[in-house]
Amino acid sequence: AIAAGLVRACHDLSDGGLAVAVAEMCIGGRAGASVDAGASVDADASGSVPIEALLFGETNGCLVVEVDAGSTADFEKRLTGVPCSRLGKTDSSGRLALAAGGRSVEIPIADMITAFSGARRER
Repeated sequence: AIAAGLVRACHDLSDGGLAVAVAEMCIGGRAGASVDAGASVDADASGSVPIEALLFGETNGCLVVEVDAGSTADFEKRLTGVPCSRLGKTDSSGRLALAAGGRSVEIPIADMITAFSGARRER
């Protein structure tokens, strides 16, 4: 899929999990995103998954991938037999909207850049 030019961006989930990977992708691309992590993992026997596990579970070998909307069918066809889920989309909102476990949060990309760079911004 990468060699075919279908992947716009890709990040592993080994250091901080899904929330950190998507946040770093938003920072790097200066783009917004809307992600629903509730569809990304299976619940345990009791039917619940801790929100921390949904958002910050570090999973070696897993990737979050950005694909152009017009390329999703070809991308998914190439991954036939490989577990994958659509979790959301990128946008020009300037915010990261994360949903998981019936809760949601929106974080301005500018605030994430400030936090990531270690700079302090007065309000």
